[in-house]
Amino acid sequence: MDIEKYMIFDDPVPYKSLNIYPCVMREYKDLQIYSSCLLLDKNSIPDVDIISMTYLDYLIHLNKQEAPFLMLFAKLLELVLHIPEKEEGEEYFVKFLTKSGKSVFVIDEVEYTSNDFDEIKQIIAKQNDIELIDDSIDKEIRDKMRKSDELRAKTNSFKICNLEDQCVCISIATGIPLNHIYDLTIRKFKKMLSRVDTLIHYKIYQTAVMSGMVKTKSKIQHWMRDLESDKNTNLVDFDTIKQKMAGQPT
Repeated sequence: MDIEKYMIFDDPVPYKSLNIYPCVMREYKDLQIYSSCLLLDKNSIPDVDIISMTYLDYLIHLNKQEAPFLMLFAKLLELVLHIPEKEEGEEYFVKFLTKSGKSVFVIDEVEYTSNDFDEIKQIIAKQNDIELIDDSIDKEIRDKMRKSDELRAKTNSFKICNLEDQCVCISIATGIPLNHIYDLTIRKFKKMLSRVDTLIHYKIYQTAVMSGMVKTKSKIQHWMRDLESDKNTNLVDFDTIKQKMAGQPT
């Protein structure tokens, strides 16, 4: 499902009888907690029965073991569907059932299947810039990539500030009042943060080159370039970073 036309303007994505809304910065912490139910590495568990389950099956399976992920998915749906928060003791508006051996969930008497769950999961992830587990990449490689990110963070000369200070930084750099920043969608906020940082560095490098104080062999990359492509070109091998941190030649 192509949802880019909705994400450009932060419009809700229609899915069957639902309207799925992107989360705003005021909801950042709630989204962080609830979306953990979408980030389980199910297919890396060495159990054929679990691997053969759909993701929805797996959440229901965990719920029987008193793990909270099904409840978190219900809360996530409340958040993105703009359902009023329930009072303590009230039932969730979504019901989870098993029909003819298949897991389903019901919202306003409309039944949704495991395939619907997977579609909704993808929509929520794209709307809110959540990086889901890529099962097409071997777990060992994914672990190396994660460790590379952790090591790269350690080699950085600074640690990025917390969320509150990031909001302050955007306000200082753009002049946007903080109360307006709090109402930005999380996806737009992240894009703005990356773009402002890129613009500032672009201006610094451009000014330095124009003044003749600095010479560079390569062309300065424009601040309006596709930043997604940077993520691929900046990937560094885990072993290379590890050797660099240990002071060994690469």
